[in-house]
Amino acid sequence: MTLVQQPGRAAVAPTMLPRHPSRLLHPWAYRRSVRRELRQHYQRQQRAWEVQDVLAGVRPELIQYGKSNQECKTIHVPTVIAADDGPPQAFTIRTLPGQTLAHYEAHAQTLAECLDVARARFTKAGRRLLRLELLETDPLLGDVALPLDALGSAHGLLLLGVDDNGLRYRISPADMIHLAVQGATGSGKSVFTYGLISQMLSSPEVLIAISDPSGLLTRPFDGTDHAPWQVSGTSEPEAHVWLLERLVHEMDTRIRTIPPRRDQVDLGEDCRLIEVILEEYPGLLRALDDGKRAGGRVEKAKRLVGRLISEGRKAGIRLVILANRFEAAVVDGFTRDQCTVKVSFRVGNGDSIAMLHPTGRLEAEAHAAAPAGVALLSGPGVALARIKSPYIGQPEGETAYAAYWDLVTARTARLPDSGA
Repeated sequence: MTLVQQPGRAAVAPTMLPRHPSRLLHPWAYRRSVRRELRQHYQRQQRAWEVQDVLAGVRPELIQYGKSNQECKTIHVPTVIAADDGPPQAFTIRTLPGQTLAHYEAHAQTLAECLDVARARFTKAGRRLLRLELLETDPLLGDVALPLDALGSAHGLLLLGVDDNGLRYRISPADMIHLAVQGATGSGKSVFTYGLISQMLSSPEVLIAISDPSGLLTRPFDGTDHAPWQVSGTSEPEAHVWLLERLVHEMDTRIRTIPPRRDQVDLGEDCRLIEVILEEYPGLLRALDDGKRAGGRVEKAKRLVGRLISEGRKAGIRLVILANRFEAAVVDGFTRDQCTVKVSFRVGNGDSIAMLHPTGRLEAEAHAAAPAGVALLSGPGVALARIKSPYIGQPEGETAYAAYWDLVTARTARLPDSGA
């Protein structure tokens, strides 16, 4: 199972040689054109040297050491072999043996800061060749529209986000296994959740179960066929534990009915994929940690979540765990590791980024100031990608929550006695 990366627009090939003016021009016009071309070529060369110096300064990842015939230590650095005035301004870089695109993408933010641009974007340009584009503005500042087309089945593709290069990251609910999402208040985590649920609801083969201490996610589901699998509020914390127990019981029942020569259930309208949304999971544990039996309730909830995470795939049960931060004291390493897809919006603590994305330590400091809706994504086949999540609603009109409410109302079946 891998995240599907759908390409956007193709990168423009760099100009390898400068264009020279025609000699049929008047002599003085020709000399002026030559001087202009030489001046531009000199500026281009100076910028290329600056880029190469910055690449050489990223040690020890982007340089290699060797020895000359005199037993002197030599240093090999990536080489800039061509430049393109753009826009955007771009350079073709010949990498050193053994280096990959990922080596350079890990230092993209460092290069952008040193070269005084908003973003540095790397793409593959050939064998041992990379194209470096210097972007004056962040390509993720715009909005990404939420797909409104129906999934059709639990194996349809959800849109998680779009990266700097226009690649669209998609994955089906059935293949997502478990998803971990973290982000501070106002970082775009809630809007991402609205869009995720709205996309999954377009399939009749998906059932949405929600444990929501705040109650905002569940309100639009009142009177629908999803509501019996949802609990909200903190006035009765035991109800959330009861929901987890019911889900574990459903999981055990499904596993017992798996036919011979099969290791998982067949998903469909008769056996729907159950997406369990644990909204503000640390807050739920804090709500349970109140009263004389608090310790037992917290440990029971963690044990039930652990069973769903470790055995739910066979029974067609997937978890989406949301938190402001995935702190080690609240969410254990086993739970984090079993979440195969991880999304981090802006968080104040860089250690929280590294906890979910071990390869994202260099991005952690810069991501602390990321705009709303921009997140780091990692999963099968994707070590780390910077994406813009889809926006549900209209930026200057309908709010995201209002659009979420309308989509839930339009895409859910009502119970016979709901009065709707």
